[in-house]
Order: sequence, then C-alpha cells, then structure tokens
Amino acid sequence: MNAIQRRRQQERDARIERILRAALAVFSRHGYHLTSMDMIAEEATLGKATIYYYFRSKEELLSALLERGIDETLAMLEEKWRRCADPICKLEAIAYVAADFFSRNPDYFRLYNYLVMHPSLAPKILPRLMERVRQKVLRISALLMELRESGLMRDLPVEDVLFIFGSMVMGLGNVFRAEDLHRILHRRAEVLNDILLRGILKTESNSEGGE
Repeated sequence: MNAIQRRRQQERDARIERILRAALAVFSRHGYHLTSMDMIAEEATLGKATIYYYFRSKEELLSALLERGIDETLAMLEEKWRRCADPICKLEAIAYVAADFFSRNPDYFRLYNYLVMHPSLAPKILPRLMERVRQKVLRISALLMELRESGLMRDLPVEDVLFIFGSMVMGLGNVFRAEDLHRILHRRAEVLNDILLRGILKTESNSEGGE
C-alpha cells in the first residue's frame, strides 16, 4: 500500500468512526426505534448519502456498533491475559476488562439488551455477534476445565458455571451514568470475582466434604 492508498484508508476509517460515534450518540438519546438515518447524518455533520455509502441501514449501524464493542473488549482481554500466569488470574481479568469497557461505553449494554429483546433484529444480528466471541468462550471453558482437572475447582458443570459467569459479567453493564462509574464498576467486578471464586474453588472445608 502506497502513501496515497494509506491516506485514503485513514480517511475512510476516520469517516466510519465518525458515523459510528454519531449513531451511538443518537441511539443513546432517542433509542433505536426512534432514530432515523437523517438524525445520524445531522449528528455526524455528513450528508445522508455518505452515511448510506458506508452503511445501508440502521440495522447495519447497530450491528457494526455492537461488533466493534465486542472486538474492543476481546482485544483488551487478550492484553490482560498476556500478563497472567494461571487460570485464576485470567478468570479474574474478565470482570475487570468488562468494568473498564462499560465505564467507557455506558450505553453499550442498553443497545445490546435492545437487540436481544427485539424479535426481528435478534435472529439477524445475534448469530454474527456470537460467532465473534465463540473462540474466546471456548478458551474460558478450557480455563474452567483446567481448574477442575487440577483439583482446584469443585465438581460443578463447566457449561453451567460458564453461563452464570457470563451473565454476571454482562450485568456489570446495567448501570446508570455516574461521575465515578469506573470506580463503581471495578468495585462490583471485585465482588463478582469474590462470589465466583468462592463458589467454584475448593476450600479445606468443602474438600473434606468430598467435593
């Protein structure tokens, strides 16, 4: 890629970022249903034709926003995991990464929840989102299996632990805006990890009980 191509790619990426930020702002203020492409174009200070050049519909914009959120979260988690030496550290990192993401993107959960509850959008968009996280979910499942096989984890169904843990982590996003949102969410992530690890890891008492 030569200098001209790089500049064009940078301009394209910047324009897409501008559109996505505008869409998130308008969706957050008015909700998905009441938002129009005209409103997004006005927020982005771009022509509506430019919006449609990159995104054919509101549905594509919503999907792109949610996919970007997932990609950002997974990249943050991968970075944290590089500094972890054991499965427990990696499991604890998940809640803290979610807390960091939701504190910077407090409207993400609302959009995701809207999608999940929407009868026509969910079947179209959710499979694409789930495919994006599938490999990471498999790795988290492997961490739990490693703990159980090493004798550190109680004999609990990994699939059920994974589902409950995932629901708890997503629940961190169900917050109202606050000036100290980052501190609040990190405190809740700490509590979440305490609940999870106390619940699934063996202690002297439950080891003696045969679990």
